[in-house]
Amino acid sequence: MAMQRVAYLDGWRGLAILFVLVDHFGDIERFNFGAFGVELFFVLSGRLMAELLVAQATPWRTFLWRRFSRIYPALLAFCVLMLIVSNLPALYPSYAPPVSLREFLAAILLVMNYAAPRYPDILTIDHLWSVCVEEHSYLILVAIALVAKRWGTGRTGAALAASEQERESIGGRPAVTARHIQLIAACVAVAMMISGVLQGLLTDQNDHELFWRTDVRAASVLLSFAVYLAIRPLDRLRRGTPFPPWLPTTTFLLALILSDQLFPGWIRYSLGTMALAVSVNTIDFAAPSVTGVLRSRWLTTFGLLSYSLYLWQQPFYKFSNVIGAGAALTGTAIAAVASYALIEKPCRTALNRLWRRRHPEGEINAS
Repeated sequence: MAMQRVAYLDGWRGLAILFVLVDHFGDIERFNFGAFGVELFFVLSGRLMAELLVAQATPWRTFLWRRFSRIYPALLAFCVLMLIVSNLPALYPSYAPPVSLREFLAAILLVMNYAAPRYPDILTIDHLWSVCVEEHSYLILVAIALVAKRWGTGRTGAALAASEQERESIGGRPAVTARHIQLIAACVAVAMMISGVLQGLLTDQNDHELFWRTDVRAASVLLSFAVYLAIRPLDRLRRGTPFPPWLPTTTFLLALILSDQLFPGWIRYSLGTMALAVSVNTIDFAAPSVTGVLRSRWLTTFGLLSYSLYLWQQPFYKFSNVIGAGAALTGTAIAAVASYALIEKPCRTALNRLWRRRHPEGEINAS
């Protein structure tokens, strides 16, 4: 059965990309809204991946193909076009750095988050570091799910298969397997987060060198993944309201306050991330007025276009001081809509259809 789209989760995506756009095209120095928007994307991704990989019990090959079909075609088209256009003097201003072959390869090979801090010629499409962190996180989550499945089966043997009472109500998984997935993800997330905190305190690495790395920043995705699995069974208690309706809003505001430049990165990506994970994963219990805002047409539309907007805002952002914020935002919107309509959506649909034909036993869930 296909997973239903949840409008207020699309609204979260829309809110995340708005934070990025406000930071890049506005004139706000106190709060790092761009970094906060990226962190919101990471935390939301953790929740959605828990739903797909565990709650919906999507087969891991289908899960990875699903992520590839969503991310890679638009990414590849963007990188190829930027490589060509930026190296044509007639189309690209001479004062702007062109996309180097090294930058192009780092992007399409999904290692930008490690390459960008090392090489000074990677300047134009370096924002793709965050896409790399997400893609690496998906591989880590699949590995965790496979390890947990083997662990749970090995420890319980045929007894799990024989006892209906040992079955998890989410996705038909053995209860012990679901718990092991949650436990392993939480332990890995905490280890990554502690590593980031210690390195932030004990080394002189800047945020790019430290918090662009998957071995540190994937904690944001994995922590939210584990929190969602802890909260998900409480859905059946919804009528009893297991969480106060003010909790999602309060923790969101706390995370936003912690994005102030007053706080060092290791606080923003530890305490701030924890607060944001609680907010995103308890939003189901928020007051109707809050979820109503997230369901609004304009915010969910931004959410639908969020990936294409994120890809294309960067080159326009680089030129915003020259062409003006209004022209840069207009260019971003036109490029993003074209990318979504001509590349992202049709390629995703075609690739998923191809997968279904070749693997009819595995369904692809919508998200």
